[in-house]
Amino acid sequence: MVTEEVYLSTQTRQRPWTNASLRRILAFGGKVEEISAYETLIEGERRKLLLTIAATPKETRSFVEALTREERHGAVRGAVATYRAALQESARERRSNGL
Repeated sequence: MVTEEVYLSTQTRQRPWTNASLRRILAFGGKVEEISAYETLIEGERRKLLLTIAATPKETRSFVEALTREERHGAVRGAVATYRAALQESARERRSNGL
């Protein structure tokens, strides 16, 4: 996703050219391919997400990126820890309710 990386790293000032850079379909005598409403919605939401990411302060983006890297490496460990904490909390609640 080089296009997105350039777009974000330049804070939305640059966008490398691709055919996807066209904002509407251009047809030169050929049949126009229909785009579903679902695909249009996804593209619109993706654009909003990219603009939101680009507008996010650098410190926040760095924090989220670091957290994501950490999560990828420790996803299983984190899930197990969360599950254990939930079990412990549930056990505490049962004890406090006399169950």
